[in-house]
Amino acid sequence: MAYLTQLCALSKGATAEVKPDIPRLHQVFGKNAAEVLEQILGVMNGLYAFEDALHVFSDWDTEDELGIYKWNNMYCWRIHYSPFVPKGVCFAEDLFGNQFVIGDRAILLFDAESGKCELFASTLEEWARRVIREPASTGFATALAWREACGPLRRGQRLVPKVPFLRGKDIPIANLEAVDGVEAMQTRGARARAIFGKGPIA
Repeated sequence: MAYLTQLCALSKGATAEVKPDIPRLHQVFGKNAAEVLEQILGVMNGLYAFEDALHVFSDWDTEDELGIYKWNNMYCWRIHYSPFVPKGVCFAEDLFGNQFVIGDRAILLFDAESGKCELFASTLEEWARRVIREPASTGFATALAWREACGPLRRGQRLVPKVPFLRGKDIPIANLEAVDGVEAMQTRGARARAIFGKGPIA
């Protein structure tokens, strides 16, 4: 767990001051996901790193952000992506709200704009290794640029494009706005349905 430990050391500290409720993690998410979550939440219960580009959810709600249970509730934001709902536990996110997901046997990356999932790492340790060695995978450079131009994000906020990224690869600061994470995912879920022809939720 060298890379997980290193990642925690790079963070600003735990977002929750309490230890994770391991039995509840098992009860809610099942053995496989709970054991993966225990590897990181057992070391640091929620964190922000890389100028807040990377956000790992704690298992505790705070005044500023939801914990992992409410975040993964179907009626929080997932229903807005139906039928593109990620299969697994969303435990972390990058600057733009793309979700890192604990799948059956791997860590997946759920694209908040397209609703598509792709393999990111085979294990949590490999996930930590990759985000440390490839900070661009978290949106780190854009987070730096945003901080210099607009100041720090508030906890729970993500950056959302005014014009969808799918229309171009560039990410100018002028095309971004800071939005509450839940609102961001609900809005982008509706966009994904519209772009890919699924229409509004009935």
